Amino acid sequence: MLKKINDKNTIHCHMNNDSSKKVIYCNNCLNMSTRPRITFDKRGWCNACQWMEEKKSLDWSERLSQLDKLISKHKDKGPYDCLVAVSGGKDGSYVAHILKTRYKLKVLTITVRPPLALDIGEKNLISFIKSGHDHIHLSPNSEAMRTLDTIAFKEFGQGYYGWMTAINSAVIRMANNFGISLLFYSEDGEIEYGGGTEYQYEGVYGIDYIKRAYLNDTYTTVLDKAALTERDSY
Repeated sequence: MLKKINDKNTIHCHMNNDSSKKVIYCNNCLNMSTRPRITFDKRGWCNACQWMEEKKSLDWSERLSQLDKLISKHKDKGPYDCLVAVSGGKDGSYVAHILKTRYKLKVLTITVRPPLALDIGEKNLISFIKSGHDHIHLSPNSEAMRTLDTIAFKEFGQGYYGWMTAINSAVIRMANNFGISLLFYSEDGEIEYGGGTEYQYEGVYGIDYIKRAYLNDTYTTVLDKAALTERDSY
């Protein structure tokens, strides 16, 4: 059903077993009401479009101040100042470029190889690396990822679960292995694409949020069912 949940005329979509329930779409971008944690305003705009609109007039000074403090705290502590997750797309490439050129950080970049890479993505990634970035290409155990994918898809309808798990665990593990305490992801997809908004005005989030938002609170269940060896889990 559709239910008004606050005095800002925000509508929250609840999935239920009512066969008469209709799927609705954002009036601006066609985002679907089946997307977990999505909300719509009185115009029928999803929260992703609302955030897009708000960012045009947002005062970024507080967020920049937070970034300056983080950089000051972690800079010049080792061979690398930070680790940046990249895929060959515009977001991670831009983050790494700005940190290197504007903030003069020693940046190590890392990519978790997807199960089915696209040619254009591979070309973009190679071009990015050749532009002058230190880079690690990480290929987690394909069979372990396949096991996680199968369980998550059958139990929860979630695809590429193994890769999502690797992006949010192997990257952090590699940062720890290199003694790098400052880690950047390029965006918070929950906020940018119509999910939860609890960290909308924050630049930093933790492991609990990753499990809840990106792995939909199913991480422990899927890992338990997978019964991977300690080595494959690593």
